Amino acid sequence: ALHVQVPLEAPPRDDSAAFDVHRRNLRALMFSAGFPIDAQAVRFQADNLARARFNSRPLSLTPGFVDRLPRLDAALVGIWGSEDATAGGATGILQRREIFRAAQPGCDFHILENTGHWAMYEAPDRVSDILLQG
Repeated sequence: ALHVQVPLEAPPRDDSAAFDVHRRNLRALMFSAGFPIDAQAVRFQADNLARARFNSRPLSLTPGFVDRLPRLDAALVGIWGSEDATAGGATGILQRREIFRAAQPGCDFHILENTGHWAMYEAPDRVSDILLQG
């Protein structure tokens, strides 16, 4: 599969217990093994879940996004963390690079070492530098 579904815990309604569940889910899904998960990241995760209008996880398994890449009228830039849990390891990340380059040969594709799925939170300076280069 192009997208790996990472098993997550459902946060309980009790806020004190929910904090630890959100932290574990962030570790499993969003961040690299060595990244310190702070209270702000947990708060963002809890707020984002509360605001979600639909469950996007099943959508991530469909080919819709990939099918539309060749039709985009914009420069593609891929940024993936080397430890992105949803990518399925190095092979999955390289597969994504090939998909991007098939849609737009020569497009920029960056793999950030020691970075997880939430690269813009974990490595904001590196992500900003990449985006400002274009």
